[in-house]
Amino acid sequence: MLLNKLHLALVVTMLNVAPLPLSAARAGDRLPTPEERRQIEQILRGEGFTQWGEIDYGNGQFEVAKAVARDGQRYDLKLSQVDFSIVSRDRDE
Repeated sequence: MLLNKLHLALVVTMLNVAPLPLSAARAGDRLPTPEERRQIEQILRGEGFTQWGEIDYGNGQFEVAKAVARDGQRYDLKLSQVDFSIVSRDRDE
């Protein structure tokens, strides 16, 4: 009986802990370094964006969520990992 309770406790613990690494990987591989962030924000301002949400790096490029252009439109952006230029902008509706 005690062995069954220990086994059940182990299974429940594993089920609660196992999803953690997967959810972290989906959120982005990593955050930008302070220097990368500075350069990305400089590019965003130069392109006319006035504010933005989360910036992270995943799938070989930087991603910027909910970047607001001067005209008020929101975009999800993808930036080059080499020079931080904007390689795609999808309207965030």
